[in-house]
Amino acid sequence: MKKTTLLSLLLGASAGVLGAKAYLARPLSAHRVLTKVKQQFQTESPVYGTWIEHKRRPLQRFALKYQTYHGGLSRYEDERLVSYEFTAEAKTGTVIEIKRLD
Repeated sequence: MKKTTLLSLLLGASAGVLGAKAYLARPLSAHRVLTKVKQQFQTESPVYGTWIEHKRRPLQRFALKYQTYHGGLSRYEDERLVSYEFTAEAKTGTVIEIKRLD
């Protein structure tokens, strides 16, 4: 009886660990990534408009491969509306590239 209980406990724990790893490896939603980028920009000044493509794009930089989202935002800087486009990594929401549009 004790062997089966121990085996059941080990199998349950293994399934839990594997499930947690699979859950954490999922990419963030486009909305969540946009929220993270917007929060980072709002530390300097208010953001007035945002957009993001909901389809992930592959991106390779040298040997590194990413799944990314492409988006943009606008905010006022020195009383002038300035727009930016960004590329963010889908798993973490980290901005990989940002470009100011003039």
